[in-house]
Amino acid sequence: MRISLCDMAQCPKYCLLLNILLLVVTLSTSCTNPKTADTSEQSNLSDEDSIQAVTLADSGKMLLYQKWDLSNARLVLEEALQLDPGNAGARADLAWHHFLFNQDAQAIHEMQLAVERDPSNPKWPAWLAWIHMRVGNLNQANDAITKSLSMDPDFAEGLHVQSKIAAAKEDFETAIAIHERAAAIDPRWRLALAHTYALSGNRMKATEILATTDDSPLNTFGRIEVYLALGEKENALEWFQQAYDQRHPYLPWCRRNDDLKEIWDTPEFRRLYQTLGIE
Repeated sequence: MRISLCDMAQCPKYCLLLNILLLVVTLSTSCTNPKTADTSEQSNLSDEDSIQAVTLADSGKMLLYQKWDLSNARLVLEEALQLDPGNAGARADLAWHHFLFNQDAQAIHEMQLAVERDPSNPKWPAWLAWIHMRVGNLNQANDAITKSLSMDPDFAEGLHVQSKIAAAKEDFETAIAIHERAAAIDPRWRLALAHTYALSGNRMKATEILATTDDSPLNTFGRIEVYLALGEKENALEWFQQAYDQRHPYLPWCRRNDDLKEIWDTPEFRRLYQTLGIE
């Protein structure tokens, strides 16, 4: 005997059963599909809140990288994410803030959220790979950078990170080949290539690239790394001072960069972290 939906609707017992089934389906969908919940949160944003979230995220980025106002940068980024939890850029910037303060688990968590919120952007898995590499998680770093470059094989920043991972494994032949490709795609990575040459012991190639690279602020930080790898600490400190005067956006993260550990105990380095309010 077949029972139609109309018959079931007229029977209290079946009606109750249908309501229970609908409730279970609704609850299971909302609990097991967090991305759907995130999309719902974003769709419920008013235009005013959406604009405010973007403004706060941009302000937090400026405070973090340009102003070096670290405490306020975190507050502003967190406020942006309260309004819009799906803002991948704010997630990534907050991850770098955590990483700066040795809060590695939180940094990895926030960067993973950035990857989930914006799954088609190769930048976020590349940045996740960078953090994993710096904390010694080379297998996770390799997985993340593979994901990044599967989205865009010519993503120069991703190639840079892949080269750094190879160098961390002391596979300098692979590291150099990857950095050569990155520099061919985007010349801004030429000093990164010089650094890899210097780490491999090829001083001639490293100095050749140094000599043919301009002294623009963009290249200041790269010169610090190259000179230290060449064993020229005084030259490295000279460029460190220039980077400090320019407020280079990478400079606060020097203490999380093992390539720069030779200057960690210098007065110049200590002055930087006094300025940042970090002990």
